[in-house]
Amino acid sequence: MPFTQAAAMLERFTQVSVSKATAQRHTEAIGMAYEAVQCAAVETIERDWPQVEAGPEKLLLSADGAMVALEKASGLKSRHWWWARSQHRQNTRANRS
Repeated sequence: MPFTQAAAMLERFTQVSVSKATAQRHTEAIGMAYEAVQCAAVETIERDWPQVEAGPEKLLLSADGAMVALEKASGLKSRHWWWARSQHRQNTRANRS
C-alpha cells in the first residue's frame, strides 16, 4: 500500500492527520526494529539449540484430502478433511548387506 494511502487510512480510522513522510518514516522505523528482533531470535537459535543429527537420505511425504458437502437446514456446508503421511524409505539392497 502506498504511504499516501496509508496516511489517509490512518486518518480515517483515528481522526489524526499524518503526512506521507511521517507514515513512511514510522513504518520503516518499525520495520527495522522488527527485523532486529528477528535477527536476534535467529542468533539465539543458532547459538543455543542443539545440533541435529543428519536425517534420512530420502524422505517421502504424501498428502491427500477431500471436501464433502453436508446438507443442513440452513443450506449447504462443506467439511474439509486432510491427512498426511511421511515415510522413510530405505534401500532394501543396502539393508541386506
